[in-house]
Amino acid sequence: MRLLKLLVRRNNCVMVATHQAPVVKTYIRGIRRRYLLLGQEYGIVLRQGARNSLKIEKDNFVVTLSEMTKENFERFIEDWYRRTARKIFLKSVAKYISDSPPQIKIYKMRRAWGRCYYRKNIITINLHLVKCPEECIDYIVLHELCHFTHNDHSKDFYKMVTETDSHWKQKDARLKEFSQSRVTLLQRLHI
Repeated sequence: MRLLKLLVRRNNCVMVATHQAPVVKTYIRGIRRRYLLLGQEYGIVLRQGARNSLKIEKDNFVVTLSEMTKENFERFIEDWYRRTARKIFLKSVAKYISDSPPQIKIYKMRRAWGRCYYRKNIITINLHLVKCPEECIDYIVLHELCHFTHNDHSKDFYKMVTETDSHWKQKDARLKEFSQSRVTLLQRLHI
């Protein structure tokens, strides 16, 4: 009898303790576990919280979501990539031009890293470029900026690129190598 009372009392304590602790979901089925930013690979740590946020801690994106669903995660991570890409791309443009920089538009593009619309003073940059090393981003931005002077790939165009950055060929090669190995895979995964 004493043993039964003890078990009942312990079970009640266990039940009370279980009801007091909120269930915190830290996994969402169907999301990738690795992401790229500026050439570095990051894991994902999920937390549930009052509002969506992302902090970088060591080798992880620590993502806090108000609603732990795949759709909310994907929408949030793409918006975060867009905001981060805009900051990084504008910083890169500022390295080359300070007065009246072109408008930057960010799109997911399948066949190009960037495009220049010199008549409209617009550069479009592939969202996935933010996943590449910073030196590759700088090269693409420089390449597109040079199109404002030479709207082709003539000798004069490449002369201008070379005068601005004598190491552009190495950066172009690194971008091709990087994109074939990592970013292309991520594009196939629609992120």
